[in-house]
Amino acid sequence: MTFKVILQDQEDLADQRKFLEDEGMKINAVKDHNHAVVTAPRDVFDNLRDRVHRYRDKGIKQDFQYIVGFEPFTAEDKQAASLLRYFKEHPEAMTVDVDMMIMPDLTPAQQEEYKNRVVAKIENCQGKLAGEPYALSDGTPMIRAFIPSVNAAEIFDDPAIYRVEQTSFFQMIAPSSSADLSNNLRINPEVNIDDLPTVVILDDGVNFPEGLESVVKVHWAATGVKKTDSFGQHGTLVASKAAFANLGLQMASDSLTPRVRIIDAQIVDSEETPGNVMLSRIQEAVRTFAPVAKIFNFSYNAKTPIPGTRMSFLGCEMDLLTRSFGIRFTISAGNHRVFTVEDSLKAIYSDDDTVISEPADAMLG
Repeated sequence: MTFKVILQDQEDLADQRKFLEDEGMKINAVKDHNHAVVTAPRDVFDNLRDRVHRYRDKGIKQDFQYIVGFEPFTAEDKQAASLLRYFKEHPEAMTVDVDMMIMPDLTPAQQEEYKNRVVAKIENCQGKLAGEPYALSDGTPMIRAFIPSVNAAEIFDDPAIYRVEQTSFFQMIAPSSSADLSNNLRINPEVNIDDLPTVVILDDGVNFPEGLESVVKVHWAATGVKKTDSFGQHGTLVASKAAFANLGLQMASDSLTPRVRIIDAQIVDSEETPGNVMLSRIQEAVRTFAPVAKIFNFSYNAKTPIPGTRMSFLGCEMDLLTRSFGIRFTISAGNHRVFTVEDSLKAIYSDDDTVISEPADAMLG
C-alpha cells in the first residue's frame, strides 16, 4: 500500500526515520519536515493503524505519540496545483499532456514493474504515450502521455504514481540587446586557450566568427538534434558572454581575451522543446562531457512559472546530476514579460507572474 504519514508539527522525519522503518514502512518521498509518502504491505499498514489507535486509547508504545496519523495518497494529492486548476478552468478539454513520476526510491525490479503497470493502464484507458518512458539519473521512471480527461483520476489514482504535472515546454527568449561579432575580431595571442577552464554551453549551438572560433574546442549535438537555419541564434550570445564577459569593454581593443574555452553542446533545434526531451538531452551531454568539464550553462526556462512549492522535474534532475558527476550548473532564473505591462520595478516584483521557472529551483545550481 501507498499512504501518507503525518508527524506532529514539532517533529522531524529525519529524527523519526529509523522508528518508521523499524515499523515496516519504506519512506519513498519526503513532502516536508513532517509529511512523508511511504509504502508498506497491507498487513503492516493494518497493524500500524491498530497500534496507533491502541496508543491513543491506552498510551501503549510511546513512540506513536509522534504520529498524528495515516492518510490515503489520492489522485488529487499527486497532481500539481496548476494541473488541478487546468481541469477546473477547461472542463471541455478532451486530453491533457502530462509527465508522471513513478514512486521514487524503489528497487530496479519494482521500478520496471510499476512503470509497465502504469503504461498498461494508460493504454487501457485510451491514453497515448508521448515517446518512450524515460528516467531520472537515480533510476526513477518518468512517463509522458496524453491522458483522456475523463479517465485522468482513474489513472492518477494508481499507487505506482507519485507525481503528475502538465508537460513543461522550454522556449528560447532573445536577450534585450545584442550586436554582431565582427569577422575582424581576433584572440589575444598571449592567451593559451588550452590552459583555460572549460564551460559547456547547453543551447542551440555556438557559431563564432572565424577569428574567435579557436575558443570553441568541440561542436557536439545530442542524439536526434539537427543543425537548422537558426543554429546558434541563442547559444552564440550565451557563449560570447561566458567566454569574454564584458564584450563592450573588450571590443575597444584590437583583440579579445577569453576567460574560458567553450564546448558547444547543441540540445535545442526548435522554437520550443518539451521537458522530457530537454531532460534526456542534458543527461546525454553531462555523461559525454563531465570527464573534461565541470561547468554546464543552461540559459533556458519553462514557459510558465513554478507552481506551488514542489520542485520541478528538471530541477530535481539537475541536482541529481550535480551530485552524481561532481559538476555545477549555471542556470537562469526565468523569463517573464511583466515589464511590458508594469511601469515600476516594485510593481514587477509584486506581480504574481514574476516567479522563477523550471529549472531555476535546482538547489545546487
